[in-house]
Amino acid sequence: MSRYLEGAGHPHNKGSTIALIYGTGLIVQGGGKASPLSGSAEMSARHVTQAFRDAFRDAKVRAILFRIDSPGGSAVASETIWREVVRARERGKPVIVSMGDAAGSGGYYIAAPADKIVAEPATLTGSIGVLAGKLVVTHLLNKIGVTTDSAERGANSGMFSTFRDFTPAERQRLDAFLDLTYRGFKEHVAAGRHLSEDAVEAVAKGRVWSGEDAKAKGLVDALGGYAVALQLAKEAAGLPADAQVKLAVFPREKSTAELIFDRLIDHDRDGEGTGAPSGVLERAWTALSALAAPLDVLLGDPGVLRMPPVGDIR
Repeated sequence: MSRYLEGAGHPHNKGSTIALIYGTGLIVQGGGKASPLSGSAEMSARHVTQAFRDAFRDAKVRAILFRIDSPGGSAVASETIWREVVRARERGKPVIVSMGDAAGSGGYYIAAPADKIVAEPATLTGSIGVLAGKLVVTHLLNKIGVTTDSAERGANSGMFSTFRDFTPAERQRLDAFLDLTYRGFKEHVAAGRHLSEDAVEAVAKGRVWSGEDAKAKGLVDALGGYAVALQLAKEAAGLPADAQVKLAVFPREKSTAELIFDRLIDHDRDGEGTGAPSGVLERAWTALSALAAPLDVLLGDPGVLRMPPVGDIR
């Protein structure tokens, strides 16, 4: 999906493209869960990294606008996205982050390497820290008369089993993992924001800041919304402020009909189909295609200027 943003325009800049990538919801490694009615509830690292690769390989793309609205999620998935943001900049594609209601923990992790970060004054920002653990349900199961057993091979193979607590050795390994992840998070922030180790530690420890406070502490470059971020993207791309640009979503957003149809033919989580539709499914597709436009009107225009839905704060 793409759209031209009109201005006074410069003929030599006409057709310049700014890529728009949405990062909304809880960050997960694999395919994010999506609802045809409510949109995505998870940010798939696999999908976002592919979007970045497509964008920085496109010769027409002059800059990338990364819209983040996320409370965080998987450390591994966050690192995967962080790497692609860095690669985009190494390929000469400036990255401007625009934050929505929240960009905390992993949501800030993936924003840290951007050229510029824009937040709303009240955006929940930062939460530079890491948290992990597990729920142990053994006592609950015992109360309702359910017993469990397991077979394990390896000293820590059952480390995250919900049927027993951590052993002292497992707890030590978990603490070491958390310390390593936290140190890496702070190093990414220090490098991306050009801050000293002490300055990062002063705003870290899992604390959450408003966008306004985050700007004062060097975690954010500017306050504002989508329009401010777009202007910074033009500036980073070397385009005049009134240049006419095409804003293109990466990857292409699916219509409501396509999302429903994907469910009908049992697509896998990467969006790869299991085969060509036929018979009843063909007729269903025809009917859904006819309903797509009115459904999108009723459910909200999925166009590039629409703010993404707010992810659950967890």
